[in-house]
Amino acid sequence: MFTDMILCISSNEEQLSEVGVLLQNAGYQSFQVLDAADALRFLSYRKVELIIMDESLDTDAGQSVFKKARSFYPRIPIVCWTEADRPPQNIVDLDPDVTLARSEGDAALLKIISILIGDLT
Repeated sequence: MFTDMILCISSNEEQLSEVGVLLQNAGYQSFQVLDAADALRFLSYRKVELIIMDESLDTDAGQSVFKKARSFYPRIPIVCWTEADRPPQNIVDLDPDVTLARSEGDAALLKIISILIGDLT
């Protein structure tokens, strides 16, 4: 277990910590960052299986991470896990693989992750 690395990016430290615990309890290894520059540094030396971003994706720095991640790994799944039931148009325009409202719950996020990285347990 703990083979699939998931990069989590959020500007909310509490939510970032919570998703880290959720992923660890589900058997995933994750790296959490609050800063887009840290995410880019991490992507430059470590392969990740999936990226989870929140509303930070709607910032210039977040969009830069999204585009750079896709340039490093064109097929990397990116999940936007947002507080809003309908994400802002800027996020929709980037076309993440999945946009999921936090209100759908942790189980929905874990199911999406298992589907996207092919870990159908």
